[in-house]
Parts: sequence; structure tokens; C-alpha cells
Amino acid sequence: MKLIREREPKIARAEDVQYIKNYDEVVETLQLDYDATPFIESKNSYGLIKFKVQKPDTVDIPYSKVLGGAEDIKAPCTGNGFTATRNGDVIPEWKAAYDLPQDGAELYRVVDGKEELIARYIEIEDGEGYFMKLPKKDK
Repeated sequence: MKLIREREPKIARAEDVQYIKNYDEVVETLQLDYDATPFIESKNSYGLIKFKVQKPDTVDIPYSKVLGGAEDIKAPCTGNGFTATRNGDVIPEWKAAYDLPQDGAELYRVVDGKEELIARYIEIEDGEGYFMKLPKKDK
């Protein structure tokens, strides 16, 4: 599985979104139903990547030029440091350095609100790597 890296991806801290469990909550809270969204409407499942920021000094608030920042903001980002929620939740939004994720990041499949760890990120060299699929656990 090849990771497509955005120049400065927008992220949320785990503690700010840990209560979000089902697909509809993800879409509503992070406003992922914007025009030309690459997210497919699945109704009950989504992917989640968990990682630790290796360089905290490279994480910043993505302010738009209108608010005095340097960002050219596109949906679903707002440019004010918070996600564009439809349900009234307040979720801080951050921009991260290009080098995320790092070796050991975890990829989860979330179905009906239940997380299943399915892969770990393996760094090969110069920040490039891939998610290695993990063997399925017997239930």
C-alpha cells in the first residue's frame, strides 16, 4: 500500500477526536463531504492512521492569508485553526511537516465504530516507506 504524501497534511490530535467512532460522525465532524472529495461514502467504515509526531516544532496552525497566515486554504480546511464541522463540535486543526508518518505508524480499519489494526508503516530510506499488512487475528 503506497502512501500518498501531501506537502503539509492537515491533522488532528488523537485526544481531540477519540470520541468519534462511526463514519457519519467522521464526515460531520471533519466535514469530509466537500465538493470533489476523494472520500468514498461507505456508510459504516473508514481508515485511521495513528502516529507520534517526531518533530513537534514543525507542527503549526494552518492560518489562511485572510487571517494573516500563509496558507492557500481549500476545503475542508477553514484557515482559522479549527475544522469545518457541521455538527458544532470544535476540533483544533494542525498542519504537519512533510515527513509524517514515521516508522511504526499504525493503520486501522474502523467498521461500525470498532478499530482493527491492519498495517504498520515501514520506513525504507529518506522518509519513504509503505504500510505492511499485518496477519489477521483469529476471532
